[in-house]
Amino acid sequence: MALTIVPEEFTLVLYDAAAVRSVFEEVAALVGFPADVPISLEVDEELGQPLTGSYVDVRDGVLHLWYSGGNVEDTRRSRHLDVARARREFAMGLLRGMDRLDERFRDAPADDELSDAQRALWDVSAEGRAERAGIPMRPDRARYVYRLACGFTDAADAEYDRLRGGGSTSWADLATTAARLAPNATTPRVGRRDDLRRRRGEA
Repeated sequence: MALTIVPEEFTLVLYDAAAVRSVFEEVAALVGFPADVPISLEVDEELGQPLTGSYVDVRDGVLHLWYSGGNVEDTRRSRHLDVARARREFAMGLLRGMDRLDERFRDAPADDELSDAQRALWDVSAEGRAERAGIPMRPDRARYVYRLACGFTDAADAEYDRLRGGGSTSWADLATTAARLAPNATTPRVGRRDDLRRRRGEA
């Protein structure tokens, strides 16, 4: 695997780059990420808890993953890596990256252009696949976050179960489902995770 980690050495947090690489490569193998696709993995060590954000992009055949340091930080030990959280986060990013490499997702907007419902639905689909790949996830939390964006309704719950069970195969399906469910949202999501990187760059 051609994997570049940014930074090469962490200085503000107690993350070990070799450990991050090991966890990432383990997860990539579990989810079946293609070994011939180069990957750039950036962890912004200046952004710790409670600031969490992630961004997935594919440019010129390279998968670019960006995470705030808070995404993989141990909530009980500040500045330490939480391996279980890192596995979950890396799995989600890799699976959505695999989608972006797929022709069926070529029309998907950039992460910071996704609506709350679109991002929530995509996350549910990725979480289900990660779980089936053998990576323990947090389904109760995922369902609650999803409901905030898509509604506390029987229809929304049915779509959640369908997507988590592997029912989505294209961006068109996700977008259509999001358009149908978004009007049922009761509470906006707090701290859009996918535009944190852009706000960081504009600061």
